[in-house]
Amino acid sequence: MSASLDQARQALAAARDLLRLGHHRDAISRAYYAAFYAAREALAEEDVWVKTHRGTVTEFSRRFVATGRVEGSASRALRTLHEERTLADYQDGDATADQARDAVETAAGFLDQVTVLIGDTASPPPSDAVPPWHALTADQKRDLVAQLTREMDAAAENLEFEKAAELRDSITQIEATLAA
Repeated sequence: MSASLDQARQALAAARDLLRLGHHRDAISRAYYAAFYAAREALAEEDVWVKTHRGTVTEFSRRFVATGRVEGSASRALRTLHEERTLADYQDGDATADQARDAVETAAGFLDQVTVLIGDTASPPPSDAVPPWHALTADQKRDLVAQLTREMDAAAENLEFEKAAELRDSITQIEATLAA
């Protein structure tokens, strides 16, 4: 698996985690980066290297949409995610859960299209190989531990002991990174 697609998958996993934690602006930003890394990988397959984000968006459209290799929706998705990331990162105000959810879904769809475009048949890394929470800040990890603890307690109350054990193991791994 290429480094950029690996980055894209990790960013998408982080976006999903951030969405679940209610960090909507950060989820939008990570969703954009998932699509951005995927677009860079597609361009790299063509030996095209672009220096800017806007240039990556433009060149992806020119190379793949204008030639009919991907649907126009892919270009619109990348452009929209770029605009939403800019707003999320640089404008005051909060993003809504719906906006963040849409961004994460859009990025996932874009990543799927790029994976097909470049013929990447590698499966994503196993969930324990690169934890999806690795890119989170310490505060975000603490929030995730609190959320997972609530989910673990609910699973145990519902007699879902395997799920509770998996959640406990995840909590232990995250807490170990916080203690390091």
